Amino acid sequence: MANGLSQIAIEKLYKNNFQVWKFRIMNFLMGKGYWEFVTGDETEPPLPKNPTQQQIQANKTWHVKTIKVLYWFL
Repeated sequence: MANGLSQIAIEKLYKNNFQVWKFRIMNFLMGKGYWEFVTGDETEPPLPKNPTQQQIQANKTWHVKTIKVLYWFL
């Protein structure tokens, strides 16, 4: 991925490394501006019946960012 997600080398999650893994993942996501998606603070912008172009773009942007967060964890 062009946004640097694939360039990060964080050890895989195992039974005995949860605290270190959690710390690294949290800091990585905060640095990329994605942590709010994990905590639920960043919510999907509403898309009314007759949305403006700005509302459509905001909704698309939100979906792209959520996909980036989910893709990194796969």
